Formats: sequence, C-alpha cells, structure tokens
Amino acid sequence: MLLMAPVGIYEGRLFQNTDGKWKDVAHTGLKYPFRERTYQFTHHVFPFTMAKNSTDTLYLSIDATAAYKVFGFALIKPKELKIFENKIYFVFGIIEGLLILFLVLNIAVFTGL
Repeated sequence: MLLMAPVGIYEGRLFQNTDGKWKDVAHTGLKYPFRERTYQFTHHVFPFTMAKNSTDTLYLSIDATAAYKVFGFALIKPKELKIFENKIYFVFGIIEGLLILFLVLNIAVFTGL
C-alpha cells in the first residue's frame, strides 16, 4: 500500500508497468467521491500488488491544483495499514464522543440557567 497524507490532492492515479504497458491500478483524490476511491480511508491510499523480492516500475500522477505542494508517502504492508487505520478511527471516535458530551453538557447548562 502506498500511503499519502491528506493534503488536498485533487486527483491521484497510480500506474504499474505490466508487460510493457502502463495499467491504471489505483485512483484517489477529491475528484472521486469517497465510495469510488480505490481504498476508502481518511488518507490517500494506493493499493497495488507485486511479487516478493522483485523490482517493479510504478508511475504516480498527481494533480494538486490549488492545494498544498507537499507530498510525503510511505510504503506499508496491508496488515500494518489496517492497524494504523484502526488507531486513527479509534482516536477520531474518542474526539467526536467528547465533542458530543460537551455539546449535551452545554445545552443542559444553557437550559438550566
């Protein structure tokens, strides 16, 4: 998995060289709705496969029109990405839970006063 930070990529496509031809293997970005992305996650992820102990050629095309021009990426194994994904969603759940708790508390205090 090729993981990129969520920095406002409008369109990102990953191509892999297969039998001398470039094949579109993954796409992500703001151009595509969340459900149409190749991998649904808060960060931009490009899944691809290749054989162990082999060398392959990948081409990443990024359109970041009117966005930050900083691109960092990491290659992560699928199992490690799932662990990272679960940690991110767990922290988001705690933050959203606290926000809802404070909202209810503020409404209670407002109506009580």
